[in-house]
Amino acid sequence: MDTKETMRLRFAVEDLVLKCGIHADHKGYDCLVDAVMMFVNGAHNFSEIYRAIGEQRGIESRSVMRNITYAVKHSYDIHTYLSEMTGAPINPKDVRCAFVIAHLGRVVLRTYDPTDKKPKE
Repeated sequence: MDTKETMRLRFAVEDLVLKCGIHADHKGYDCLVDAVMMFVNGAHNFSEIYRAIGEQRGIESRSVMRNITYAVKHSYDIHTYLSEMTGAPINPKDVRCAFVIAHLGRVVLRTYDPTDKKPKE
């Protein structure tokens, strides 16, 4: 993926994360965006995703997971946002890091067109 495609993908993922009520100033926001991008690009082993992000950021994989958990937990209605995006009811108790990453990744895969300047609505 070239730099322009990568940036377009990042903007699309950031837009979705923000729509979930996770603010850019929350600890874990960047790790979550990175994790969703890796999922979209074919990485589906969450241990490997956390490890790779940790290596990029110079922190341990458990810190990556903890940071993403912090961001997810501070979006109090994330289950509502995810339900609206996916069209399926989501129980707040089911919302965990891997769950959020996978659902956002699937939304991106369904809606993202790398040739457009912004994702399909």
